Amino acid sequence: MITLVIYWGDSKWDAPTKLSDMFTDTDDRLKDYISDYSINLIAPHDIKDFNKFHSELGEVLEIIKRQREENLPKKLIKEKGSDWTMSRSAVEMIGEYTNTGISSEPTREDRVEMKNAFQLLEEKGENRRLINLICKKLSRGMDIPAIAREVEEPEERVSKICEIASKYAPDYDVEAILKKMRAD
Repeated sequence: MITLVIYWGDSKWDAPTKLSDMFTDTDDRLKDYISDYSINLIAPHDIKDFNKFHSELGEVLEIIKRQREENLPKKLIKEKGSDWTMSRSAVEMIGEYTNTGISSEPTREDRVEMKNAFQLLEEKGENRRLINLICKKLSRGMDIPAIAREVEEPEERVSKICEIASKYAPDYDVEAILKKMRAD
């Protein structure tokens, strides 16, 4: 039996890797009786060559490790090609462990076209920023025409966001508003 631990964070693993590391105040006379199990750890932070993986797990771990890089989606598309695809489950893992909410809608043969998924993610981020800005202006008592002028968006679009946001006033949960907009 092999114990394998996959750490899904992008920072360095800072927890024990052996059972004995957990027993710092153990009487030395008892140490001979304690089985010192160690774990086999896979941590994205420590991986240098993701090509060693022969499955999408390598790509998932690579994205987790690199998630804080500036312009990562563009870099990845350039490195892997504009026709790069991943399985829906791999993209869902990326979304879960990077907290990005990347789109995992398959586009062909249950595969996700990563170029499109990253584009949708970017649009989602822009919408989140716009909603946040509009909510701040609503909380200051601004009316829809004034908000539309300030954010340089059509009054119709601002009105729709304000209508949805009003249901979440006065706290204005941006994520809930964004989710409701996508559902409509």
